[in-house]
Amino acid sequence: MSSMRPSTHNTDNASVSGDSFTEDEYDEHEHYGHSNRAKESNITKWTNFINWRNTSGSRSRSRNHNHNPTEAGRGRVISQSDTLEQEARLERDRSKFEAGVILHIESATQDTHQLIHAQSRRLDSVDSAADGVALRLDNVDAHINALDTQSDSVNARLEVIEKDSTNQSPHSDALADRIAAQDHLIHSLQLANQHHQHTISTQENQLCDLRSVVSKLQSDLRGLSVLALERIQGLEKSVEKNTEKNAEIKSERNLKEKAEKSTENVVESNPDISNDKTTDRHTDNPNGTPYHRKITSFSSLRDENTPSSTTRSPAIKPPTTNPTNTKSPTKSQTPLRRPPGSPVKQSPAIQAKAKQFT
Repeated sequence: MSSMRPSTHNTDNASVSGDSFTEDEYDEHEHYGHSNRAKESNITKWTNFINWRNTSGSRSRSRNHNHNPTEAGRGRVISQSDTLEQEARLERDRSKFEAGVILHIESATQDTHQLIHAQSRRLDSVDSAADGVALRLDNVDAHINALDTQSDSVNARLEVIEKDSTNQSPHSDALADRIAAQDHLIHSLQLANQHHQHTISTQENQLCDLRSVVSKLQSDLRGLSVLALERIQGLEKSVEKNTEKNAEIKSERNLKEKAEKSTENVVESNPDISNDKTTDRHTDNPNGTPYHRKITSFSSLRDENTPSSTTRSPAIKPPTTNPTNTKSPTKSQTPLRRPPGSPVKQSPAIQAKAKQFT
């Protein structure tokens, strides 16, 4: 326990150093001291104060005996007055302490009475709850009894069902045989389905292969169609050229035939000209003119009889055609060798025509 000394300041208040207890603290604890812990702390403070008071008197007396006699004689009056004031203060503090202890005891008794009443009320509520629990237990017992009766009836029904099941055992065996047959059939169907799926997978693989082949053939066909278009265009151009050449040849033949007919007519109408043909052209006529002049006159006569449009122009040359095949091979008609599936260089016009075939 720690030593306690009274403070010299403010002697009217009951203050203690260390665990001090003043009038303000007493009022505060009086107002808020309804809990047991606060009351116990206040009681410990007052007990500490009483112990300090008992020990302080003995210490002051021993301190006064230890002083010198001269100093004690001089300060005897002062020490007596101090002791009287201290005793008066202690008596006053003691009376306050006793009053506070009495008040704390009364409040503690009131709290204990209140706790007793609260506990009694709780006991009453517990008793009422116990009564309710007892009623519930009674209800549960009744419900359990009802369940027991129901279980008895269910057991009786189960016995009847067991008897029926023993009677139905032959039918169940027949059903089991039928189920086994159905299981065997299902197993065989599953095997057949697996085989069918395998065949379907192989057919799908074959179909994929055929599709790849068809795609390759389509690409080859597109290339061939493009080549055919190029060949057709070349043939059309060669046919146009041949038709033009044939027309020119026919026109030249017609001109030759007309010229021959006109010369024959002129010779038949002028026998002198026919005799002049046998003579030398460089010999002179009896008139003194050379024969080539007559021939020139004949040519002028022929020019007068025939129109100017039918005369043969010296710029026209006879076509050098093949008698067996009039169609001369062009560069586009030469056969092209390329691997199947390889891309073909196409012009935009050929691509547009190829789209019509595809």
